Amino acid sequence: SGGLVDLSSWSNNGSKAGGVVINSTGYWKNASWYDGNGDYINVANEARWDGSVSGRSFSAWVYWKGNTNSKYPYLNGSTILSKGGGSSAGFQITLKESDSKVVVRLNNTDKQSAGTISKNAWHHIAVTANTSHVSIYIDGALNATNRDIIFLPVNHKLTIKSYHHNQLY
Repeated sequence: SGGLVDLSSWSNNGSKAGGVVINSTGYWKNASWYDGNGDYINVANEARWDGSVSGRSFSAWVYWKGNTNSKYPYLNGSTILSKGGGSSAGFQITLKESDSKVVVRLNNTDKQSAGTISKNAWHHIAVTANTSHVSIYIDGALNATNRDIIFLPVNHKLTIKSYHHNQLY
């Protein structure tokens, strides 16, 4: 475990768990690398993250190698970020193995990108929300919009993670 400091004014500091490695191989240096064996970065739950997702944005630079972890082949993708999720209310951004699309899950409702991302290359993925819709951007271009997704309160930590080997975020 190790402390990670958010240099923004929000101070969303985190801690490493498992074999997360922070190194200089990222798109803008200091990427986090996950070997797929229980690795994640925990950011403590903040009340300001619960409730409506409106007025928020989430983004990540991702170097995706696809599902290379035979330990969890049933997951069919790589989770970039989650807050709650699974079969309960929550929020996730995932890369879908079967068709290389970005999937945003809010409270058991999925919205996937129209376009795909290529494996073994850096991509910028962003998800934004306002009072009427959630949008997915891939490499700066609007890729999908959903007007039906809402975000319910979730009292969970925010995690940055991958279930699969050799992912850089």
